[in-house]
Amino acid sequence: MSSSLTLQDSSGAFWQLTLNDLGEFQTTSEASGPASSVLLNDSTNTSSWSIALLDPQERITATPAVFNAANPKMISLLSIPGSIAWAIGVIVVIAADGNQTGELETTRIATVARNIRLIRRSNRWKGFRKHR
Repeated sequence: MSSSLTLQDSSGAFWQLTLNDLGEFQTTSEASGPASSVLLNDSTNTSSWSIALLDPQERITATPAVFNAANPKMISLLSIPGSIAWAIGVIVVIAADGNQTGELETTRIATVARNIRLIRRSNRWKGFRKHR
């Protein structure tokens, strides 16, 4: 499972997209690509969306894409500390005028166990002698 995606904004700059332990998006400027192409279907599998950065102000959006039923509904990312696995998906919001917009949603999948090392220490004294 990856902990980041590289996206390219409309000005051509590259950004690393990550999540923190609260499931909030974070972006960091990158020197170069390649950029990831992220296409997701909404939770009902009726529309496709491209995950993108609109501008250098780091606005992360879901923009409509040509529908492809083979697209995944979500992708998984580890939070930057690496302790929580998150799913990123798109939910469709229908406005009063009937227009649809895609909103990104993060869902906590699991807490990730790390290699925990237990060290057992003996409480026995070696060479202990009873004094009289």
